[in-house]
Amino acid sequence: MIRTDNIRDAFFLRTIERDFKTVLQRQLKIAEERVYREGNNRQTGRLRSFLSSGSILISTNPVSVRINYPIYIRFLDMRKNGNLRIYNRQLWGMIYRETLPELRYGMTEEVRREIGLQLESLFPE
Repeated sequence: MIRTDNIRDAFFLRTIERDFKTVLQRQLKIAEERVYREGNNRQTGRLRSFLSSGSILISTNPVSVRINYPIYIRFLDMRKNGNLRIYNRQLWGMIYRETLPELRYGMTEEVRREIGLQLESLFPE
């Protein structure tokens, strides 16, 4: 029997993990270009090592994502500290423009595809 819960959970995990890894990659690129630029010797490298590691904890029941950012990443977005647009713009832009619509509307296509594949494996020609 085909369980839509398993398909849904796998789809959620795949989508959320992919998109949050994309967020971390974008943030790492911004950090490399703007925070760790040449001549800025005050940096410890903690932000770079965290963004490179990509440690994301995802659970499906209920759906939640936990990323243990260094606390100071939020301050890098403030105008006084450089307005690097490394946290809010990357995180919320990706979630609201790409992740949520895909979770909302992409699920039906994924379920159809998974059910079709499972039925084909049950009844080979």
